[in-house]
Amino acid sequence: MNVSTLCLAILSFGEASGYDIRKMSTEGSFSHFVDASFGAIYPALDRLERDELVTRRVETQDGKPARKVFAITQAGRAALIGQLMEPIAGDKLKSEFLLLALCAEYLPRERIAAAIEDRIAETQRMRNDFADQCEACDHPSSKWVLNMAVLMKDTKLAYLKANGDSLVALGRQSVSEAAE
Repeated sequence: MNVSTLCLAILSFGEASGYDIRKMSTEGSFSHFVDASFGAIYPALDRLERDELVTRRVETQDGKPARKVFAITQAGRAALIGQLMEPIAGDKLKSEFLLLALCAEYLPRERIAAAIEDRIAETQRMRNDFADQCEACDHPSSKWVLNMAVLMKDTKLAYLKANGDSLVALGRQSVSEAAE
C-alpha cells in the first residue's frame, strides 16, 4: 500500500487537512498501517486532486494561514476499493528491542532485564490504549482491528513475562564482562 491509499482511507472516514492526515498516520488511529511523511502526503494529495479522487477547499483562519481541507469523491472511493482489492504485502516487523535481544549475549544482564521491563510497560500502555479505543468505538471494522491489536499486545505481554528470564540468562554478569 502506498501513501495515496492511506490518504484515501483516512478521507473515507471524513474530511481532513494534510496536517490532520499526517497526525492520524503518525499518532492516531491510522498510525499502525503505512508510514507517511509530510513530504509524501502533500504530493499524494496533489495527485489525488489532479486525478479527481479528492476535492480541496480552503478554510480561512484568523491569524493563521489558510487551511486546505480535502474530501474523498465517489471516484476516490472506487479507487480506494480498487487499491484495497490488490494483493497486499506481508506485515513488517521492525523493533530495536528485538535487535537488543538478538545481541543479548554481549550485554550485561541488568541491561537486558531493564529493556524487558521497559518493553512490558510500553506494551501494557499500548494494550490499554487500544482497549480504551475499542470500548469507545462504534465502527464495526475499527472495533475488529482494535480487538486484534489488543490480542496481539496480550500475546506479546504473555511471551515477555513467561520468557524474559531466559533472555536475561543469556547476558553477561557485568558491564566489564560485556565489554570483553
